[in-house]
Amino acid sequence: MALNLISRLRHAWIVLREGIPIVGDDIDSDSHLYRRLSQRETKDIAPYTRDRMLKMVYYLWVQNPMARSIVEMKKDYVVGDGLTYEAEDEDVQQVLNDHWNDPINKWDRRIHRAVRELSMWGEQIWPVFVQEHTGRVRFGYIDPAQVKDVIVDPMNVELAIGVIIRSSAGKKEYKLKTVLPNFDEGDLSEEAAKIRESMTAGQCFYFSINKLSNSTRGLSDLIQVVDMIDMYDECQFTRGEKVKIAGNYFFKCTMKGANENELKATQKKEEGKIPKPGTVKYQNENIEWDVVAPNMKAQDYSEDMRRMKNYILAGVRFPEHFFGEGGEVNYATALSMHAPVNKAMRSSQGEVESIMADVFAFVIAEAKKAGVLSSVASEEYKSFGFPEIDTKDLKNLSAALQQTVTALSTARLDNAITDDEYRSTLKQLLTPFGVELSDEDIAEQLDDDAVKKGFEPYAVTAAEVG
Repeated sequence: MALNLISRLRHAWIVLREGIPIVGDDIDSDSHLYRRLSQRETKDIAPYTRDRMLKMVYYLWVQNPMARSIVEMKKDYVVGDGLTYEAEDEDVQQVLNDHWNDPINKWDRRIHRAVRELSMWGEQIWPVFVQEHTGRVRFGYIDPAQVKDVIVDPMNVELAIGVIIRSSAGKKEYKLKTVLPNFDEGDLSEEAAKIRESMTAGQCFYFSINKLSNSTRGLSDLIQVVDMIDMYDECQFTRGEKVKIAGNYFFKCTMKGANENELKATQKKEEGKIPKPGTVKYQNENIEWDVVAPNMKAQDYSEDMRRMKNYILAGVRFPEHFFGEGGEVNYATALSMHAPVNKAMRSSQGEVESIMADVFAFVIAEAKKAGVLSSVASEEYKSFGFPEIDTKDLKNLSAALQQTVTALSTARLDNAITDDEYRSTLKQLLTPFGVELSDEDIAEQLDDDAVKKGFEPYAVTAAEVG
C-alpha cells in the first residue's frame, strides 16, 4: 500500500514537472515562443513514456528474436530488393544518381536503415547540409532520443516547422527548421513564421508514422506490444530454465523396514555412485531403486505461449505461420492470410515513397538554385519502384488467363463489349505476368485474328463465324 502511494506521488510529480511553464533564468532568449509538449492539446504520449518506449524497443530489437523479426520482416517487405527510380529528364536523373551514390549518403544502404528505424522509433530526423555552389545535398542523422520537442504551426498541427534537440555535455539545446519541400513559406501562419526565424541551427527533414492528425510525433510499430513481447521473452527464459532442470534426474532408493542408522550407513556407502551404462544393480526385496524426473506439464504451457504469441502477432498484423506456428494452416489458407499483410506493406511502401519524393524534390530544387539544372527541367518520374509484395500463383493465373481471354474474344465478336473495354480488361489480366501491351499491340492482334478467321474485324458475330 505504501509503495503504491509512493509510486502515485512520483508519477504526479513527473506530470506536474512537465507541465511547469518555462520561467526564470533560461539560457535561450526565445523560450517564450515555445511550449512544452504536455501543455499542447495534442494526442501525444508523455515524454517519459516516449523515453521508455525508445529504450525498450532498442533492447528488444537487440535481445529478442521475435521483436527483431517483426521489424526486419517489415523492412524486407518494403525495401528488401532496393528502391528504383527513373526521371523523365536525363539531367535530373544524373543529379539524383549523384545524390543517391554520394559517399556520405549511400542511399542503397541508408534506405534499409531508414525503414528499419522508422519502424522502430516511429520517426526519422535527418539534418541537411547543402553545398551552396554545386547544390550537393548530404544527410546526417539525429537519434530520436535526442529530440526534446517537435514544433508545429500553431494554426496547423499537422505541419511540423521545427525540431528542438536536447542540451547535452554542457551544450545548450539547438533548434532546426524542418525542410518543407514544395511549400511556400508565405503560407505559414504569422506566429509560425516568427518561430522559424529563431531557428538558426540549420535545417532537417522530419518524418513520422503511426500518428494521429492531432499528434506531433510518431510512434514505434511495436509500442502496442512492447510489454507483451518483454513478458513473452521472460516466459521463454523461465521455461528454458525449467527445461534445463527437467533434463536432470536423481535416484530414489526405498529401504523397507530400515532404521535411521541403516539408512545413513547405506547413504554413505552409495552416495555419488551413479551406475555406469551396462552395469547391473543388485538388490533384495526390501530395497527398491527408481529414477525420478520432474513433470513439467508442457502441454498446458505450450497453449499459453501460443496464445501469447498470437496476441503479439495480431498487434503487428502478421499471421502465426510467419513465425513457425503452422497450426491448421494449409497452402490455400496461408495465401488468403497474406492479403491483409500485403495491403499493410503496400501502405508502408506508400509512406516511404512519399518520404523519398520529398527528398528528391529538395535535391532537385537545390540543384536548380545552384544552376546545375535548368529552372524548367521536368521533375516528373517515369517510374518509382519498390519490391513486388504479392506472391503470384502463376499456375492458376495462367489457367484463368486462358479462359478469360477466350471469353473476352467471344464477347467482343458478339459486340457484347467495346474495343476499349476489351483492351482495358486484357491489360489488367497481363499485369501479374509483368507484360505491358500498348493499345496498338492489342489492335494489331485483333486485326490479325480477324484475317486468320476469314472475316473483316468485328463485322460478324462469333455465331456467324462458326
